[in-house]
Amino acid sequence: MLGYAIVSGAVLLAVIIFTVIQLRKQVRKTRKKEEKKKKGL
Repeated sequence: MLGYAIVSGAVLLAVIIFTVIQLRKQVRKTRKKEEKKKKGL
């Protein structure tokens, strides 16, 4: 039972880290788009 808890916790942590990385990538893309719009105006 303890081993299962450790494995599920590790998986959960990996998912959280992956999600954070994906969100940061999206934020960078949207920021670049915003900068282009500002320069265009």
